[in-house]
Amino acid sequence: MISFLKGQIVQKFPTKIIMDVNGVGYEVNISLNTYEQLPRDRETIQILTYLHVREDSMQLFGFVSADERDLFLKLIGVSGVGPRLAQGMLSGTTPQDFKTAILTNDLGRLTAIPGVGRKTAQRLVLDLKDKFQSDKLQEMAQPTLEEKMSEEAVLALVSLGYRQGIAQKAVQEVLRRESDLGTLEELVKFSLAQVQKVS
Repeated sequence: MISFLKGQIVQKFPTKIIMDVNGVGYEVNISLNTYEQLPRDRETIQILTYLHVREDSMQLFGFVSADERDLFLKLIGVSGVGPRLAQGMLSGTTPQDFKTAILTNDLGRLTAIPGVGRKTAQRLVLDLKDKFQSDKLQEMAQPTLEEKMSEEAVLALVSLGYRQGIAQKAVQEVLRRESDLGTLEELVKFSLAQVQKVS
């Protein structure tokens, strides 16, 4: 499997690019979304890829974002949707708009995408809605950077001998007061000063 390519764009078209990767020219199929975000010819880029293998051919598809590639892989997993149709769907909308249309059962928005009829739109909703809802729940369940830093800072104070409740209050007070803390070290330093102030 070819996961990504890093090289220069030799030629650029709305549906494909030719990339020079260490002297080897790769033809990579792309969506209009990817095309619009590409730099000029001869600039070095890294592009995510998916290699589609059939008995009679191999096709390489490229994506500027992991989000777009992830959606492409979900699309080709739907019965009746091949890589060419998936590429066309990605050209007709952004990944976020597509997911919103699926989650809200917006058949009108889906059928406005070239190549997507009503039956295909219904099948897409049926096959992908649960997957997108599951993805959304997982994203919501992921702790934010601030939550991770807060947890680490509390553990640091506890390891220095402070009680967990006191450590948590100190860290929360510092986060409330200092909005531009950039590192965990800064948070621990300010939290330590805070906890010493109140103890």
